[in-house]
Amino acid sequence: MNEKQQGNPPTEFEPKNKISRRDFLKLSGRALGVLGLKALGVDRIPFAEAAKSPEMQSLSRKEHFKPFNSGNAEWQYVEFQYKNDQREQIGITVSMSELTDPATGLKTQQLLVMRHNLNTKETQKNTYDGTRSFDESTSAYTFEDEGGNKLAELSYNEANDSYSMKIQTIEFNSDKIDDGGLVLNPQGNLIPVSKDGNFTVASFDGGRIDTNYFADHVRVERQNGDVVGYGRRDSENLELEGSAPLQLDIDHTWVHISGDLKDGKQVYITVWGSKTGGDYKFSDIMVVDPNTGGIEEMIQLNDEDGGFDLNFEPTLREQETPPDQTKKSKYQMAHGGKVLAKLNGNNLFELEIDGDPGQIIDGKGMLNMIEAHGRLISGSVLGTPIASGNSAIWETTNEWYSSFLPLITK
Repeated sequence: MNEKQQGNPPTEFEPKNKISRRDFLKLSGRALGVLGLKALGVDRIPFAEAAKSPEMQSLSRKEHFKPFNSGNAEWQYVEFQYKNDQREQIGITVSMSELTDPATGLKTQQLLVMRHNLNTKETQKNTYDGTRSFDESTSAYTFEDEGGNKLAELSYNEANDSYSMKIQTIEFNSDKIDDGGLVLNPQGNLIPVSKDGNFTVASFDGGRIDTNYFADHVRVERQNGDVVGYGRRDSENLELEGSAPLQLDIDHTWVHISGDLKDGKQVYITVWGSKTGGDYKFSDIMVVDPNTGGIEEMIQLNDEDGGFDLNFEPTLREQETPPDQTKKSKYQMAHGGKVLAKLNGNNLFELEIDGDPGQIIDGKGMLNMIEAHGRLISGSVLGTPIASGNSAIWETTNEWYSSFLPLITK
């Protein structure tokens, strides 16, 4: 049951362990839609057929949910938006991170919680030091602060193929959204980001930084099944190969939206783009029939698709920048803008998003970035207009990793 069915109004308008590229078709099972995609020069594989393949089933959520226990940095990440009892749109960002000092083996673990009210424009955020633990028998992460208080639980339930999350901080739960814990119900199969889940985020003389990255589009529910909102859950780690320069510039923009199309279908889209340090672009588009829960289309595109083009057009307003970073408006979307994607010259989607200032994440000196919650103003996907938006979330960075690199250097 989606929000419309509940009667709620819509919202406003090759490294180590790398899966080889040759396995991409087996792993992604790319299911491409019937809305003229073959005319765009892409072959079609029905999603239902691809999802039944052993290779697709081998992409276990349980396996990819576990700590990597390798590399130099890793995150478990959840972002979503919902409406509170006052019908205000609220954006939530939660991140459990672990950075490993290569010289000493010491681990720095943090919990970041951010809450942004799109109606009042108020942002509450905090980064907690503490200890992250993982119980493999229950597939559960917990985070305790330095006083031993449990602040977060994030787990995967294999029987129900869903995640559960309970956050006990003021920023998260100021209007009692999570008294019984929230269920993150995946929409579709686990997504190997950029088709196989492994790619290089930065290349430089003498080395590179690789990532292992898997994600889910999620519908956020209370324990009784009531739909709260929509967003995304991510598991990622970074690993440095070789020696990095003292300063490394890695800028990227990441955008996720979900909404309802005018034909009644639901759509989820995520895009990445980077043109400094790493040079890459990719996107996934998923269309769901809300009446059956069936996935009608799952499209993944990246640099391997020669006709794929992705552009970010930031708003003309002054660009907000984290401390000690410079403005590069071409790559930065602090307050939103347009995201345009084409395949062989034909439009895949056009999105316009808008957000508020003041949404800068501070990782206590390790990493600063803009982690924004906003609104989907307008858009169309595969030729169908978007009627209403359920979530609009983006991350944009202008990062000099001089303080971060020592933590990921072998």
